[in-house]
Amino acid sequence: MVHVILRLPEVKRRSGLSRTSIYERVATRTFPAPVSLGGRCVGWLEEELNAWVASRVASRDQALRHSPPLRERTQSRTMTDASFAIKQQKGVHPGIEAAKIKRP
Repeated sequence: MVHVILRLPEVKRRSGLSRTSIYERVATRTFPAPVSLGGRCVGWLEEELNAWVASRVASRDQALRHSPPLRERTQSRTMTDASFAIKQQKGVHPGIEAAKIKRP
């Protein structure tokens, strides 16, 4: 089996992480460890980096399967058109509670 070794600039490009983030994650064992190439030279095995990227995608997909669709999540936090119209009819600014408005 032939191993492809990637140097840091390519690892940064493929992972989307900075040098500092990569080494922090290596220290916490949440990112593949580099392989010593001699002296002060290191590289990462391509198959290990690909597996890490695949695991990040899989965890994202799993989280999406267990959360409500985005529309349902944002709709519960925003004012509907109907509630906006009702507040306008009552003379209440839509973004401010009625108790906070000073009236003459």
